Amino acid sequence: MAVVCYQRLMDFLDDVDRKRIEDQKLPRTLSSHLALRGRKYDKMTTNFLSRHPDGMIVSLGSGFDTRYFRMNLNPSQYLELDLPEVVELKKELIGDAMDYRMIGKSVLDYTWIDDITDTTGKEVLFIMEGLLMYLDEKDVRTLIDRICGSFSQSEMIIELINKKYTQGLYRKMAVRKMKKSAGSDAGEAMNFGLSDGKDIEAFNSKLKLLGNGLILKILTSSRSFLVCSEISVCSADPSGPFMWGLSKDEGELYEY
Repeated sequence: MAVVCYQRLMDFLDDVDRKRIEDQKLPRTLSSHLALRGRKYDKMTTNFLSRHPDGMIVSLGSGFDTRYFRMNLNPSQYLELDLPEVVELKKELIGDAMDYRMIGKSVLDYTWIDDITDTTGKEVLFIMEGLLMYLDEKDVRTLIDRICGSFSQSEMIIELINKKYTQGLYRKMAVRKMKKSAGSDAGEAMNFGLSDGKDIEAFNSKLKLLGNGLILKILTSSRSFLVCSEISVCSADPSGPFMWGLSKDEGELYEY
């Protein structure tokens, strides 16, 4: 499905933009990072559903992600949220194969929470892949508070960058690195990061960081929880690089 989306998306572009994309060559380390990151998220999703067979997967800021098709997920257990224009274009690209629910709203338009109240009786896994670093800290805090207040039996998989890369000279370095490696200006929009992944627990008293990764569980006083040994792809090690990626054997980390 990813190939289909790419081919159809290219049909929407003019000759200049089409050539620019076709000529863009990602560094091997970056393309490997993106592929392994996707696979890691898939594995964590599988792990969640193995523990909660009736659970719900909610992908926030999903973009043109094709995880649903790649993993052959149940349409009644999967939901995506993104801006209205993104949702409409994705529906147009995928066509009749789109058989799961999509909500066209900003993640900061919290009426989406009311739209999915039918999932509140289930365990919910919120996937925030490549999202939070583009929000302001106050918006991240509000988003987490809203989720924790509405979905008490849930988990989050979040992806963060080191806080130092959101300000000053390090920010300029991050912008330059993303521009050089991916041809993207996305680095200029990165506003939020943490010096240590465990700092996220201070955002809401119900949050608990699981294992060494940025996998969170929303706690309730009435139920116990298992510490998950899985880790997320990106870490917020205060002494580490801009981003971490998993090596091919998923046992070592490399920097790009």
